[in-house]
Amino acid sequence: MPTLNLGRVGFVNKGTWLIGTAYKINDTVTYLGGTYAALQANTGQTPILGGTVYWQEWVANDVVHKSGDETIADVKTFTSSPVIPTPADGDSSTKAASTAFVASAIPYNINAATAKTTPVDADLFGIVDSAASNVLKKLSWLNIKATLKTYFDTLYFPLSSAPVSGIRQTVQSGSVDTSGFANFVSIGTGLNVNINGTIPVIIHSAGGAISADRLGTISADKTLLLPASSTSYIYETVATDGTCTSGSTILAPIYQFGGIPAVTNGKFTFNIGEMKGYLGNGTTAPQVYLTFIGEVVTGISTVTSVITYALNGLYDSGFTNTVPTTSSLISKNSNLGVHADISSLVYECITIDLGYSVEDRIFISLGVGGNNNTPQVSVSKNTISISVLTASTGIILKAGGTTLTAITPSRWKYKLIANRGW
Repeated sequence: MPTLNLGRVGFVNKGTWLIGTAYKINDTVTYLGGTYAALQANTGQTPILGGTVYWQEWVANDVVHKSGDETIADVKTFTSSPVIPTPADGDSSTKAASTAFVASAIPYNINAATAKTTPVDADLFGIVDSAASNVLKKLSWLNIKATLKTYFDTLYFPLSSAPVSGIRQTVQSGSVDTSGFANFVSIGTGLNVNINGTIPVIIHSAGGAISADRLGTISADKTLLLPASSTSYIYETVATDGTCTSGSTILAPIYQFGGIPAVTNGKFTFNIGEMKGYLGNGTTAPQVYLTFIGEVVTGISTVTSVITYALNGLYDSGFTNTVPTTSSLISKNSNLGVHADISSLVYECITIDLGYSVEDRIFISLGVGGNNNTPQVSVSKNTISISVLTASTGIILKAGGTTLTAITPSRWKYKLIANRGW
C-alpha cells in the first residue's frame, strides 16, 4: 500500500525566537511577550505584530497596542505617550513599545551611540530621583562638576587653596628665559602687553589661613591694554575656581607687616603679618585675592619697558667669574617688586686660594666693618647692587685658620642672592 506524506499536521514549539535559527512552517516561537506561528520556512525574519508573509500572531501580548482595525480585549492603558520602536528594531508600524522592548532598547542604543570624549557644561545625563518617587530627571555636566567639587572640598584642600612651592602671595611658576628668570610678560602692540600662558602661569594669592588661599592658572596667551605715559602695576585677580582676571593700576602696592589698609580707590595693601590683601574703594578696603605679576612703563602710544616679577619672591644672579675689583659698582635686576629683606654675597673658589679648594664657598659679611675692604650691598624694589671701595676686594679668614687675608679676585667667582623674607 503506498505511503501518503501529509507533512506537518500540528504546531511545533521552538521556544524564544532566535535570529540564526532556521524555522519551518507551523513552528511556533515567543517574541516580546507574544506567540507566533511560521507561515513558511524562514531564517532571520523577525516576528512582527499583525502578521507578515513569514509569521502569524497566534497569542497576543496584552501590554502592546495593536494598529489598524485589529483589537485586543485586554489592552493596557498608557499614562504617557508611548515609545515607538524604530525600523532598525524590525518594526515600521506605529505600535507602542512594551516594557520589555524599552528595557532592551535603552542599553542597546546607548552602546550603539557615537562616543563623546569630553563632556561640556550643557550636556545632559539621566538620573532617577530617589527623593521624588524615583521619577526620571536630567542632570547637566555643569551641575555634576559643581556637586563633586563641593563634596571633595570637604575632604581635601581644593587645588585653588593649596600652595605648591610653599611661598605665598607670588607667581609660583611660568615661562622663564635661559637664565631661569621669569619672562611671561612682554611688550605687545601699541599700549598692550602680552601675557604668555603657553607654559601655564601659576598664581598664588594668600587669604590668611593657608586653607583659604587661592591658586590660579593662566593657561592661554592674552593681552592687557594699559594707560599711556604711565608706570602701571599689573596684577591677576584669582577667583574661587582658579580663574585669573588681568588688571592694572598706576598706584604702587603697599606691603606692610601690619596696620590699617589704605582705603584710597584702587590702592592695594598687603598685610604680611596676617597674609591678607585689601583693595581700597574710596571708603573701605575689602579683602581681595589679588597678586601683582609685574610692572610696565608706557609712552604716548607704545610700551617702553616691562618687568616680570621674580618667581617665588626669590632672586639668584647665578655665578660670574672673578669678584668685583677696586672702586667697582655692580647692579643686578632682582625684579622682586618689593625691597629685599635678605641679601647675600657668595664667593666660590675656581682656583685653589688661601687653603680653599675648587668649589668651596664662603659667604661674605655685608656692610661696613672694621675697614673698607668689606663689599657693600644695597637694594631697591627691583635691583640689588654691590660696591667695592678699596683695592682689596675681600678680607677673609684663611681656610682652617684665624688670619684675615685678601683673596685673589681671579681665583673666585661670585653671585648675589636676594629674597623678600616672607
